Amino acid sequence: MKRRSEENAGLQSITDPRLEKPLLHLHAAIDVDSFWQAVQDVIGVALQTRFIGLTLQHSPISPRIARSTAKLPGSFFPIAPVEKYFNAHPRRNVVFISDFFFRPAPFQAVFVLPGCVVPANGRCAIGLFFWGARRLLAAIVVVPSAKEGALSVREIKLIRHLHAQFQTALGRLRSLERERGRASGS
Repeated sequence: MKRRSEENAGLQSITDPRLEKPLLHLHAAIDVDSFWQAVQDVIGVALQTRFIGLTLQHSPISPRIARSTAKLPGSFFPIAPVEKYFNAHPRRNVVFISDFFFRPAPFQAVFVLPGCVVPANGRCAIGLFFWGARRLLAAIVVVPSAKEGALSVREIKLIRHLHAQFQTALGRLRSLERERGRASGS
């Protein structure tokens, strides 16, 4: 029982009180737009970021929804290395760019934003992935600002903790969408 208390104390110590209001907004999100705004608010308090990207509905049936804090050229991210990684490591939730690319050059060639950290070790950019029924439902990509530099151990722990918060909010959002779909079908 003591070990469980120590784990909880560790999580509590990384939760910034400034996150309380943004997290409440996250869990109150009722549509994609309010969810996207809440994601930006939560990450904005947690990290000094330069770029946040969100994709939803990774399904051949539904159109993919993509949002980002900066305009990106065409297809901004090569999918092949990501698919290869997830085939070998299914359902991973928090992944560094270096996990997809063994050398940062392919990432740099595609993902160049002014003021972003150049991924010298690939641990500067991180992806949060959300799964359901053997398929990817959503992804959030976070790239710190050049001023902030690479993510610290504390920030990585915080991001891992926030993954659960985003997962819960996405589940609620999906439930609301199903309810709306049933109501409009009646």
